[in-house]
This record gives sequence, C-alpha cells and structure tokens, in this order.
Amino acid sequence: MPTKVELEKRYSSYSNEELLDLLNDQEAYTELAIDVASNELKGRNLGEEEIKEYIAQKYKQAELFIEKNIHQELPLVLKSIFYFCWLPLITLPFKMYFKEDKSILKLKQTNFYATIGFIFFTVAALCFLFLKTNLLSAISIWIMGMIIALITDKRFNRDPIIRRFDQIIRKYQSSSPLFTDNDEPSQLP
Repeated sequence: MPTKVELEKRYSSYSNEELLDLLNDQEAYTELAIDVASNELKGRNLGEEEIKEYIAQKYKQAELFIEKNIHQELPLVLKSIFYFCWLPLITLPFKMYFKEDKSILKLKQTNFYATIGFIFFTVAALCFLFLKTNLLSAISIWIMGMIIALITDKRFNRDPIIRRFDQIIRKYQSSSPLFTDNDEPSQLP
C-alpha cells in the first residue's frame, strides 16, 4: 500500500480531471488516497467554473454513451440477418465488433435475434419433420417468429438497459461529492 508521500508525488502529476475522477469514484480508493487527492486539488485553487466544465463534460460523455446504447439500435436488415442466419460463424464477427465498441444494445439485440431465430427455426423444422406440415407452413412459422421477435425486442432489450442506466445515473448523482440536489457543483472535500 502506497504511503502518503508516494501518493502526494503521484497525484501531483495528475491532471485536474484525473483528480476529479478519483474523487468521484471514492469507493475504489482508500481514505488516504481520497484525502491526498482532495488536498492536491485544493492546493491548485480550482475554480467553480472549472468544476462546472468538468461536470458538463461528464454529462456529455454520459449522453453520448446513452445515445449509443439506447437510441442506436440494430437496423432491420441486421436484425433479419441475425434472425435468419443465426450460425455463430456468421454472427461472431458482429458480436465481437459490438463488444469492442461497447454497444450494449446492439450486442444484446444480436444475441436476442440469433437465439429467437434458432428457436423458431427448430420449431419450424420439428413441425415439418414430425407433424408433417408442408414446407410453406414451416417457413411461415419461422417468419412469424421474426415478427414476434420484433414486437418483443423493446421489452427484453431496450427497456432493461434504460432502467439500468437510470439506476446508475441516480446512484451517481446521489453519491458524487461534486453534485448537490440542484446539479450545481458542491464544495470539494
């Protein structure tokens, strides 16, 4: 565990933003680290305007993240591709890209459409093979599954993500030392 002197030396090289980030994530640091960071920031005589700018920047980052994960869903063409071509060989490159890009909604939708597509393909194949339905009926079952998937997508993908983001934002605002009830920066500890 680093000593106070080591922390003072380390934090003296941190930018104001890095120190504010540290103070905003107090659960991840020891009490000593928080005290040293707070003292370092006080010694820099950071003005209220700079703190407001930091908060505005964090809000902008959060808005971009939310935009990417709530409002930018898969286009219908990709939903159809994942539904009808659910083989991992086909879907894996997309999934890896969405994971790297941190596109949570798109990744969930990829998995959702591939899984539902596989389930309805299996049901359609079983009806064709064992219930002796004609091929057109089996294909109709598979296509009906796509319509069901489109209808239920919002409930199983977007809504849970919105609820989780809402909880995270509320928790952040209530626990952050830089926010007060009226979203104005508070005094630094």
